[in-house]
Parts: sequence; C-alpha cells; structure tokens
Amino acid sequence: ENADAIDRKVVDFGNKWREDNYGVSDNRKPKINERRILLGQHNTWCYLGGSGPESAALLRPTSFNTLEASSIVTIKRAIRDPLVALVFELEYSLTVPRKAGESEDYIRITVSWAYYVGQGQGEFEMRMQTGPGRSVSGKILWEPQGALDLILSFSLSSGDTSTSNISITHQPKQDIERIKRDLEREKQRELKKLQDELAVERNRQASSKVVEIEPPPPVPKSEVQVQTLYAEPEELAPQYESHPDYSYLDAVGRPKPFSEYSQEFAALPVEMPRALTRADKARLVRAGVRGLMDHEEVAPVYKPRLDVEAQDPLKASNFIFQFLAYRPPLRGSELPERVFFGLKFYTFAHMMSEVGKIRQGEKGAPWVIDSASSDQEIVVKFEVEPCSWDELDFAKYLLQKNLTVEIWDAESHMHIGNARVHLVEALRQGKPSVVVTKEFPVFKDDNQIGSLQLLIRNQGVSASVRAQPSQCPKKLSGAQARHKYKVRAKEIQMDQAQKPLPVDDEDSRKKLRIMEYKKAKNLERKDEYWEKDKQIQELNMVRQAQKPMVIKQAIREYLSTAEKIHARAGKAFAFQYLVKNPQNTEECFTVVCDDSELSVVKEVSEWQWWVSRQDFDRPSEYDMITEDNSIILRPGESCPVIFKFLSWEPKPKMISAWVHQSKAGPLCALELEIVPEAAPIDHTFRYYESENRTVKLCIPPLFGSQKSLHKPILRCTLPKSIVQWESESEISVELKVPPAPKVISFNILAYEDPYASEVKANWEVKLHSYVGVDVNVTTGQTTSLRLACPGDEARTVKLYSSHPKVVSFSAPHDQPFTLLPRSVNSLPVIVRSDSTQIQRVRVHCVDIYHKRLVHAWVLTIQSSASSINTVYEIKAKVGQDSTKKIVFMNRSQSWAMFHFRSSHPNVLEVREPRMGLEGGAKGYLPVYIPAVHQPSLAEVCVFASD
Repeated sequence: ENADAIDRKVVDFGNKWREDNYGVSDNRKPKINERRILLGQHNTWCYLGGSGPESAALLRPTSFNTLEASSIVTIKRAIRDPLVALVFELEYSLTVPRKAGESEDYIRITVSWAYYVGQGQGEFEMRMQTGPGRSVSGKILWEPQGALDLILSFSLSSGDTSTSNISITHQPKQDIERIKRDLEREKQRELKKLQDELAVERNRQASSKVVEIEPPPPVPKSEVQVQTLYAEPEELAPQYESHPDYSYLDAVGRPKPFSEYSQEFAALPVEMPRALTRADKARLVRAGVRGLMDHEEVAPVYKPRLDVEAQDPLKASNFIFQFLAYRPPLRGSELPERVFFGLKFYTFAHMMSEVGKIRQGEKGAPWVIDSASSDQEIVVKFEVEPCSWDELDFAKYLLQKNLTVEIWDAESHMHIGNARVHLVEALRQGKPSVVVTKEFPVFKDDNQIGSLQLLIRNQGVSASVRAQPSQCPKKLSGAQARHKYKVRAKEIQMDQAQKPLPVDDEDSRKKLRIMEYKKAKNLERKDEYWEKDKQIQELNMVRQAQKPMVIKQAIREYLSTAEKIHARAGKAFAFQYLVKNPQNTEECFTVVCDDSELSVVKEVSEWQWWVSRQDFDRPSEYDMITEDNSIILRPGESCPVIFKFLSWEPKPKMISAWVHQSKAGPLCALELEIVPEAAPIDHTFRYYESENRTVKLCIPPLFGSQKSLHKPILRCTLPKSIVQWESESEISVELKVPPAPKVISFNILAYEDPYASEVKANWEVKLHSYVGVDVNVTTGQTTSLRLACPGDEARTVKLYSSHPKVVSFSAPHDQPFTLLPRSVNSLPVIVRSDSTQIQRVRVHCVDIYHKRLVHAWVLTIQSSASSINTVYEIKAKVGQDSTKKIVFMNRSQSWAMFHFRSSHPNVLEVREPRMGLEGGAKGYLPVYIPAVHQPSLAEVCVFASD
C-alpha cells in the first residue's frame, strides 16, 4: 500500500473519531504528527525488559510513495532463541481539533504489527497484520475501512553469533559495511562488560561449593524380566540424565517457539516451580513451621514409569498438602491478612481450607501462613483408595494432570489468584512415601503477583478394598449366567366375578365380544360344553397377552447379577456383547435399549475405530446393523455388537437392553448398573459478568503434561452455548448470563477423537452473575456514582473493591456501616481510572459478622483519554535507580496547591506528590525510576490536579 493511501485512511478515521466523541463536523481536519515503527523482543507473553518495545524510529514519506525510517533501530542484548521474536508495530499519532475555542486532542493509533523469528542476516520482507483484533502486546488494532495491505521490508545485520546486538535499517546497501564496523565496536564493549559481571559473580560464589551427584547407571534390559499388563509408551522408558527433564510438562511449563503461533497469539504466562532453598527452609523453621525437618528429601524421578506403580503393594495413599508461606513481589501487589484456599483434587469434591492468617514481613521474603483459629499450620489431607476399575487411575492423574489452588480473601470474598501445582514429582515409584517442598508462582489476570510455598506428602498405605479388574468388563456374552432357572407353567384360576384382563389384540377383542353375545343368547340353554370351551379360549388369550412379560421376567431371573459400568461425565465407555442366532433358519434380531444414554455402534467408521482401539472382535461385515438396531444372522452365526454409554451427568441407575427375535419374542437381555465416578479437573476458570447479557468468554487451553499435536475436539456441557477455537491459544464460549445473583458451573471437554473415548482435558468454568454497571470516565479524573443495594434486614456490612486504586468509597462508607432493612440503600462510589483500556472492577458488600456476601456488582469502566500538555523523554541506565526532575508551571494567575499522581507507580514514582506554586511560577517535580535489568520502553502519565 502506498503512503498517501495509508495517511488518507488514518485522517478519515480521525474525522470519524472526532464526530463520534465531540459531535463536531466542520472543515478542520486532524493532523498527522508522527509515524513510528516500534521494535522490541517478545517471548510470547510479554516484552523482554519491560512493558513495551525497546526502540523506535520515525517514518517519513519518500519519493517512491513509501514510508522509510531514516535512522537505525538497535536492539541491545538480543536473545537468539526460537522462543523470542522481533516484534514490529506501526503507530500513528494524530492531533484532533475539538470544538472552537477548546484545546486540541492527541491520540495514538496502532495500525499493524508483524514479527520475525530467525538467525539470519540480510534483507527480509513480510506482510503485516492489521485490524480488527489485537497485537501481541495487547494493543487494540485500528480497523481500516476496506482492505489494507502493508508490506514490511527491512535489513538485518549483526556481528557473529556471540554478539548481543542486532540492528534493523532501511539504509542503502553501501552503508552496511559502516554499520557492521560500528556494531563490532559496540560488541567489544558489551563483551567486556559481560566478562566483568561474570568475574564478580564467580568471586561471590567462590565460597560455596557445588556438589554434583552422579546419576545411577541405567539398568540393562537383560536384568529386567517383569511381565505386566500395562503397555508403556516409548517416552516413559527409564532414562536418567544429569539434570531434570521436564519435557512432560512442556504444555504448561515452557512456551512453544514463537514461530509456531499465529499473529493473534497471547499466551498465559506459566513459570516452572522451584524447590525451596535452604535459606527459605531455615526461615520457616525459625518461624515455628513444623514438618520440614521430619523427612529426608530425595531426588525426583525424571522419567516416571507406570509399571513401577502397578507393582507397588501399597495401592492406597494418604495425600497431604501443607501450606507453608506466601512470597509477595518486591513492588506492587498487596495481600490481605486473612486468606483461605480452594482446590479440587483428583475425584474429590471442591473443598475450601480453614481460614489462615499471614504473618507479614519483609518484601521479597516468604510470609508464614498459620491457621487463624490456632498456631498450627493449614493442612489438607486426602485418603485415596485405588480405583475399583483401574488401579493405576490415581497414578495417571499425578503423572498427567496439574492441581489448581485458588487463593481467596477471607474478609472481602475476593478471588486473589491461582497457583498451578505440578503433581508428577509426588509419584512414589515404589517408595513407601515421598515428600516434595516446592514454590509455585501465583497469577492473577495473566500477571504474577507472588508465589506459594507448599509441602506435598504422598504416604503409601494398604488398600482396604482390593480392586477387581473384571468389575468394568469390555467383552460380554449372552450366555453369562450364574445359574440356570427353569420356568414352569402354572395353572391360571379364573373367577367368574373377576374382571377380564385387557387384551391389546384387535382380533382377540372381536372374539371376546362374539363370545359375550353368544353367552347372552345361550344363558337359558345352560350348555356345559360351550361354557368350558369359552373358558379355554379366554385362558389362551390371557396367556398370549402375558407371554412377553413372563419371558422378560424369566430372563431377568436367568441373569442373576448386573454388570457394573463406572461412568465419568463426558467419557464414552464401550463394551462388546455377543449376539448369536440359536435357530436353524435365518432370523432378524432387534436390539432395544430403555435408556437414551446407551446406544449401539452402527456407523461403519466408528465400528472400525472401536475394533482397532479396544481390541474387540471383528464382525463378518461392518455394514450389518440398520438405523433401528436390526440385524439379520444366519443359522448359528454370531455378531459382536458394540454398546456405547455416554452421559454428561451420569446418575446411579439400572439400564436394560433386550435382543428381540422377529417371530419368537425376546432372545436375551443385558442388565447394567451405572456407577457414577467424578472426573479429575485440569483447571478451574472463574468469570464475573453482568447479568442478563450474552457474553463471549475467552479461555486459554491449559493442558496437563501431555502435549497436543493438533486442536482437540471441544464439547461443552452447558446447553444453549457455543464453544469453538478462536486461535491456537484461545477457546471462546458464547452463552447467556443468568439473572443475579447466581453461579453456574459447566465443563469444557477436549477430545483427540470424535467418539469421546478419552478426555484430553477437562476445564471447569464457574460463571458468577453480578449486577452490572457501565461507567464512562475521563482518564485521570474522578467520577462519582451511586449503587442501589436492597436491604432485607438490618446488617453491619462493609464495602470492598477488587481494585481499590480504581474504585474506592467515601466516608462513612469506607468503614463498616449499617444496612437499612426493607429499603433500597444508595451507596456512593468514587471511580478514577489512569488507563484508557476497559477495566472491570468488582464491588462486594459483605456482612462482617456472619462473613456472608450480601450483594455484588461488576463495574465496566470505559475511559476516554485526557489531553496531554507536555511530553518528556527520560532516559535511565539499565540496572541502576534513577532520580530525575521535571519542570512544572502554574498556568493560572493565583497561588495553587497541586497534587501529582503517576499512572504506573512501579515504573515512575512521584517523590513529592504535593507542590504549591504562585501564579505563573515554575517548580521542579522529583520523580524516581526503579532499576530494570533489561532495556525497555514505557509510557507513563503524570496527572496534576489542584
């Protein structure tokens, strides 16, 4: 696309934006101030070294009607890794005139973006991604009117592979040699700096000795002569390495290379857990934490094996979680004093721990967690018995799944964050017990807010009930009877006064009417033979009517016990039932099921699939069963019919299936006892939405330890909902939010095959319906509004905000107050937003004595950008704290006291938030910039109010 066309479309967008926001339509048009290309290194979830791109360059139109950068864009300390990409963002800045007599507005538009992953040098060309949508950094892309085809061309040059400098330029080729010489000198300076840093690090660690443990040698295959029924995949073969191999945790612990994702990718950051250091353990022991010195930690098994678990004589386990401490970040997030934890472990119901109190200490150090009711630690214990139909089910859960631990504020009932706990190291692998002490990161809204320290103990015990492998059979036969039972004919006593049984056959009813007519005509004759003949005919008709019921009852008695099926929600269980023709002639049989959740597999492709996967018997023909479950068998021929049971909400019940002959009635029956089993959950997602609205929820596909080679098939257990893949890293669910207050829970299941034979992942979604309030504010300014809270009875309540810096409460409602009964209480709320992005803030009204949530709101805050008076460019050194002074002028004619506030205090902090100035006087505002360890670029707004 040529530069003039891009400029025209941007100016047209500025005109439309001006009309929509200010309602002005005149001859004045927006003016393009800058065209910039932003460049930074991205690791699939954030920019390296900060919250934005590292470098930028101005773009100017050329005589060839293109946009070209006149300067070189340099990336220092570049990382050569397939996980890191160079990300380009094209940005326009506009000056938009307001109404006559008002100041102009300043807006920025992100037009497009692109990324480059590679090690090569030279000239490259790629197509840029435009709107609608978001860039990889989360910026909203401008949606142009019509197609916008942008091609990015750049020259990439660097030193050898050891250098950490990469330059991108649009200069002619003859300037490349000069650029290389400059980069070579810069490379030498950077290398010398890195060598000095390494020397200091070696001197600091010289006093501590590094102990290297030699791994045990692999066991020769000739020494292992174990016969097992459990076939293991190749990747689980015993293989020892000198360092831990977390390849089985790649799906959640390590991001994929950037080149494997699409342009719309925005991953959920998940870091690997780390073991507790000796210093952390010493702090905990000194603080009085028990249990850390009662065991001796052993090195984890890097390649667990299920056959070792199958041979373990201790089939049951006592699984213990002990919450040790919480480590807050050095800056930013605050933590309440009283918390409790929620988790759904294995097949147990979702449980909440007791309330704990946090002993706050120094920033960066772990804060000990104690029980609020006593001085003991918070311990959650699970007694796990082996699964009755698969004794390795619990071991597979520990190997393949992760546990989500939710952290809640006990006072405000606010959800603080989640920690994903890897359970694979808790596998005992033949040991009587295993103890793991780990520190897991805690995330909230894709941001890490701290880490949680846990002690996990897996103690093996003897099982109280021995598992029976035959309790969930795969192959059944029509002749599986415990004993034989003979059915003998019984004499039927007919009473004259007894009412005749109903007869369904039309011919029989006609015969009865004729007999009654003849009986009425011959009452005077008293014909004895005629009366006996009439009774015999009535007995024959009654026997024919009761014959199917008698046969079914006899078959039920013949099959003395029912087969058990252990069913899990969303997982299909298939088994084979052999149907044989006992007649000497060709016969047609029909399978009848009295439950819709039990079906017969009759499609050719599905039948072939189950036979190949479950080792079922192969039929003579796959195209044998009709749509109404009918099949024709030759004399003595048998057919292995496959039944499939699939339920989204399995309940305990009895199910019967009958095989009917076309002429002789029922042939055989199958009786099944359904035993529901809870399904393990991979992750629990919570969403807070406004009531009575149709919403679209975006869910990241957090799999367990098994990586998925392609997009699994998705199914949602919630009726009237639409679930689909939005991209490689995002799943969307569209549904209707119920009226408030209500919490609906449903599951999203992922399958590798279309027949639901194995659940790849099971995600639980909890949707909280709140009263919705839409708020429009101006960035940096305060807006007041009122919330309506109906009172059912007199209560002492307190208001809480999920983001106190955005939504706060004025006196006296910032302290506990009394809620008036039988009336609608009007509660004042103060809203102040420092960001132009849409924010969602929850407000809870909690009974402080009964700890009950009385009412809840969700505020959707949309902010419009305020005008910027002055722009400063501040440069700070990497790794050093910086203090700068900014010039501020009182533009009024009288003395005034100004209050200053930073939009990002963790990036730029105002040291003196108050300043008094005379009219027209200037003052110096000191600001503090904390040290960052990598080059980065950030944009911070400082708001000044009188």
